[in-house]
Amino acid sequence: MWDVQSRFTFLNRVDDVYFARVRGMIEHWFASVPPGEQAGLRGRLRANAEAQSASAFWELYLRELLRRTAFVVTHEPKRAHRRRPDFHARGHGTSFYLEARHAIVQEQAIALLGVQGLEGEDHRGSLSGGSERRLCGHRSRAGPEAARRRCE
Repeated sequence: MWDVQSRFTFLNRVDDVYFARVRGMIEHWFASVPPGEQAGLRGRLRANAEAQSASAFWELYLRELLRRTAFVVTHEPKRAHRRRPDFHARGHGTSFYLEARHAIVQEQAIALLGVQGLEGEDHRGSLSGGSERRLCGHRSRAGPEAARRRCE
């Protein structure tokens, strides 16, 4: 049986130069998060639930993107109504609100939830979710090589 581990556990465990650079980059981004916001983000990044940790990473990535493109970022700005977007960004003569959302692709949902296909097949544990392969936006029932040829 496979031991499924979170991305955080994997990155924390693996001893490889490439992944050490990835860890360093994530830690550098995290260091720019204001101290009052770090605890919540840290907990979500370390979560065992893939959707929660991926969502936290996406939020961290977008924050860094805004920061590097010279926007001033406010986390969860107060507004007149209850809903608070993740960020308010100001800069370059403009301002906008940004909600960082992470969507699970169908293959991940099938693997995580063990849903049934339309034809009634059980795709539990399957990463592909069926016989159709997808690569660079092209689909091919013949597999990844046929899709790859369409991409070239």
